Amino acid sequence: MGNKVDVVLGGEKVTLKSDETKEYLQKLATYIDKKNDEIKARNVAASIDDRVRTLLLSFNMSDELHKEKDEHGRLKSVHQRFVLEMGKMQDDMTRKNEESKQQASKIKRLEEEDRRKSEHMDRQAEHMRRQDAKLEKLDAESKKTIAELASTKAELATTKEELVSTKEKLVSTKADLDEFIQSFDANNNAEGENIISINNQSPTNRKAW
Repeated sequence: MGNKVDVVLGGEKVTLKSDETKEYLQKLATYIDKKNDEIKARNVAASIDDRVRTLLLSFNMSDELHKEKDEHGRLKSVHQRFVLEMGKMQDDMTRKNEESKQQASKIKRLEEEDRRKSEHMDRQAEHMRRQDAKLEKLDAESKKTIAELASTKAELATTKEELVSTKEKLVSTKADLDEFIQSFDANNNAEGENIISINNQSPTNRKAW
């Protein structure tokens, strides 16, 4: 049930029954007075009674109300289109959000693959470095072995030359020895013959000796 509210309308105190506040009802009354004053100002030269003025006031307010309703309808339509567009934009954003998540997941997966490949390449590079170090060590050892072999070969060549020289000396010594033995044997044979000849002589002959 509404409350009784006193407002000033057309310069007179009017009691209204409403659930609205006094401030709101007085605002309406002031608005009606303003429109009524506008009608009086526009028709100052004409003799208009209160009934006609009330009709004009109702007509003007009805015109404003319909225009406000039309504007409200237009704004409501605009709002509905805006809501639809917002819905579409929200759907697009949701879809793009999902696509972004998928892209982010794909990028993360690719980054993980790149990380694994990079680690694999690092391991391969480390393996290659170790192999290179081994090859360098083997190369150094090979060079050292080749140098040692060359030195040994030179030593063998020198030893061979010394052996050849020693052999030649031995051959020469053998020849000298053979010659000496032959000479010695010849001397021994000659002395043996002399001894035999002496032994075969008579005592007289020995005495002569």
